[in-house]
Amino acid sequence: MKSFASFGWFRGVILTVLVLAVTGLPSALGQQGIESGYVDEAALRIPDNLLPGLVLAVGDVDRDGDVDVYIGTDTGPARDMLLINDGRGRFENDAVRRVPPKEADAFTRGVQLVDLDGDKDLDILVALARMIPGTTQIAGEENQIFINNGQGFFNDESNTRMSGLTLVERDDRSYGIVAGDVNGDQATDFFVANLGEASRLWLNNGRGIFANSSDLLPPSIESLNSTSTDMGDVDGDGDLDIILGVGIVREGIAHLLINQGQGNFDDQTTFRFSAEVAVNSLDTRFVDVDGDGDLDLIFCNFPTRAALLTNNGQGFFSDDTAQKLPIEAASCTGLDIGDFDKDGDPDIALGRNPNDPIVRRNVLLINSDGKGHFIATPLPGDGGGSDVAFFDADGDGDLDLIGVNEGEHHLWINKR
Repeated sequence: MKSFASFGWFRGVILTVLVLAVTGLPSALGQQGIESGYVDEAALRIPDNLLPGLVLAVGDVDRDGDVDVYIGTDTGPARDMLLINDGRGRFENDAVRRVPPKEADAFTRGVQLVDLDGDKDLDILVALARMIPGTTQIAGEENQIFINNGQGFFNDESNTRMSGLTLVERDDRSYGIVAGDVNGDQATDFFVANLGEASRLWLNNGRGIFANSSDLLPPSIESLNSTSTDMGDVDGDGDLDIILGVGIVREGIAHLLINQGQGNFDDQTTFRFSAEVAVNSLDTRFVDVDGDGDLDLIFCNFPTRAALLTNNGQGFFSDDTAQKLPIEAASCTGLDIGDFDKDGDPDIALGRNPNDPIVRRNVLLINSDGKGHFIATPLPGDGGGSDVAFFDADGDGDLDLIGVNEGEHHLWINKR
């Protein structure tokens, strides 16, 4: 999902743990090969001159009734990409007209399409970091808020909509971003996961103006190498909790922040996790994999195996990776969740590291029984993917799938 040119901070980790990704991993079900029904129609539906992509977000930005695609790019391009859907599942990159620029040495590590100012259209949150030219060192970059004019044209209003930090203080090494109403005031707030420095919580005043409220976060996460994040109500108390994936071996475990109400968070990781979670989690999601009404957790780990933790209904988690995930769920860099076969349970698409020395294909994890036991089937096309996203590209009522990477992109159309 992310810039491998920008992963200098854990390259030393890769050599020490790569063997774990390819040997000695038991399969959950010991089977694969169910046909997904996906056909790669990228050559017919998306431009062939797209730049390398790192992260994805999908939504109807121009309010014309079809789903568009935002692609966060690596260092080099002056702006990210915005693919506008013509209503028939064919896309054109209209970013030059619609999307504000970014610094050339910045790379996009997280994107959210969400209504920030309550005007019923989708705005854009962009989490950024920056490569120091001529090095593999990562520096901070100001994150961006793009406000929609109602027709899918965006203005950069970052400086006027974030208060409480100076411009220098806002230069964060941001590796994940997630939006949601954490304090129950019906306005969308957002949380930014930062690499090696304090993560940020921004509370919305109801009009799309955000105050730095990071003092509501626990001090235990102030220097984490946070690489992914998500929000969800894990303990069933009606407010949103936060999960943080981490990227350095010494930290050893993801962090679970429990909302105490009004957006005050307490780190209850050791209390609620029965086992340590594998590191280098480049994507992390809450999802009810087993249909019991509570949120479980999946961690997309690189280069080791993904991890699946199931919730006991009260926000306490057990590691069910060996029992429920196949060995193909390894070396993943991005994931998305959707019911591709319309059987009522969530399936999982994995983008797998395109720079892995072992040739890996992107895979679809099919929820075989509705209880979270997954079978892997490869997606068409060679190479891996930095990120993947389910959406109905062609308006026929089922979920298609897009995958981006550092070379050839994929648009898989559901033909089931």
